[in-house]
This record gives sequence, structure tokens and C-alpha cells, in this order.
Amino acid sequence: LTLQNGGQVETDALVVGSSGHLLGQGTVQAGFANIWGEVAPGVNIALPSSAPGVASLAVVSPGTLVISSSVALTETAVIALDIHALDSYDQLVIDGTAELAGQLILHFGEGFAPQQADVFNFIQTGGATGSFADVVITGLAPGFEYDLALTNGVVTLTALNDGVPTTQPSPADLFLPLVMR
Repeated sequence: LTLQNGGQVETDALVVGSSGHLLGQGTVQAGFANIWGEVAPGVNIALPSSAPGVASLAVVSPGTLVISSSVALTETAVIALDIHALDSYDQLVIDGTAELAGQLILHFGEGFAPQQADVFNFIQTGGATGSFADVVITGLAPGFEYDLALTNGVVTLTALNDGVPTTQPSPADLFLPLVMR
């Protein structure tokens, strides 16, 4: 299920199977939610290239996904979040309680690396128990240290040292007018 443009889905129950995906930005209203597969807030667009031999371009834009119910993450669940700046990163908001489990993947991109003492509040819940069995960090050189905490229903990452990016910023679009004489 992919939500676009702040879309909204209402259902009695949300079950994301082990090979399923809940993607995008918007709101899912459900009586309850069980997650066995992947949850990835934000916008991911693949732009195909029409030029032969040229790879397509992927555009990733952080966003917020809201699940209006209690959520149970299972041992196979994957929460994948993109971080592009201190004020530009994916967020998962769970209006009810959350049972945390599975894997948390944090993708640092666009050449961004956190500095010591930077804080990211990725997941907000009405109350949470449990913890992620595994945390995977991509887009940063080895040696980045962090503290992952669950306080008052909020999952927070605090950088304990400066990270070193392994990604590059996307090239900015440049449009030049064509002038003819």
C-alpha cells in the first residue's frame, strides 16, 4: 500500500504481511495494525531515463506516515527511515500504543551526516514497549556512534560523535534559457 499526497485510508484492520510494504505519506486509520513487513514513510519516486545506457534517477523526499491505531511490530518487521538533514527526515506517528520489534533501518542521504549532540525523534507513539532487535545505519562511514532511546513513547536517536557521509547531495536542477539571435 502506497499513500501519496497525504492520502488517507480507513480500514477495520491493517496487516502488512512479511513480503508487504506500507509506504508513503498520509494517514491509515485502522482498528488495529500488525506489521510483519516493511514500513517506509516518505516519498520515493523513480524517474525513468529515456537516454539509452543512462540509469533512471530516484528521488527520495522525507515525509510523515501516521497510523491511527495501536501497532504490533513483529520480529520480521522493518521500519526504514530516510534522513537528509537535521530538519528533514522521515517520521512514523502511531496514535495508539506500539509494540516495538524487528529491524530499524536509518538511511542517511544527500551528503548529510549528523554532528555530535544532534537529536532525531523518528517514531512517536501513544506509548511503546519492546525494542528493535537490530538497527542498521547506511550512508555514514563506520565509526558513527549513537544512543537510541525510547522515552515517553518517542524513539530518539542522539549522535554521540560526528558522522562522516558516504553519500553525495543530488545535483540541483539547473535550467538555462536558450537565447537565439
